Amino acid sequence: MGFFNKLKSSKAKDERQSKKNKNRSNADIDNKKQTKEEPVRKMTMRELYENKESDKKPIHKMSSAKNDYNKKKITKKQTDLEPSKNINHNKVIQDLAYRVLIKPLITEKVTSLGKYNKYAFVIDKKANKIMVKKAIEQIYGLKPLSVNISYVKGKKVRYANKLGKRKNWKKAIITLAEGQEIKVYEGV
Repeated sequence: MGFFNKLKSSKAKDERQSKKNKNRSNADIDNKKQTKEEPVRKMTMRELYENKESDKKPIHKMSSAKNDYNKKKITKKQTDLEPSKNINHNKVIQDLAYRVLIKPLITEKVTSLGKYNKYAFVIDKKANKIMVKKAIEQIYGLKPLSVNISYVKGKKVRYANKLGKRKNWKKAIITLAEGQEIKVYEGV
């Protein structure tokens, strides 16, 4: 056998192998087509409403994790809304009022506002004007004409070599009608 005959035989061998590979790949594709499952079809709105079974393909109602979470949320809220017999609701409201109004503010500037029927209180940071007004009505039984709120930033302080800062806080200045007064200064 010569050199050229060896080349021809190797080329023929390569061609035969490539034909076999093509035949194998075509057979694999045909097998995959036969074994391929058809996708599950979603239900239409009408089918969901009528709740009918269709003869074509099996139908599965799709559920998502978000829907399950919302269902859990709803059941949790329903249990919270049930009235409990042991709680005195008036006491709870008064406790909330005392959480809104922390303490009366007694400074020289605030005492001078007393002649204009204005009183100042340190209030909770999250409280707003409506909450303060309701708290004054609950605790003192007086209806304020107006409520002004200001946010006070804490001062920077220094102890020896250490720098620090006092807490930020909120204050409310309440204006009452003429003839009404809050006895803040009793026992001072």
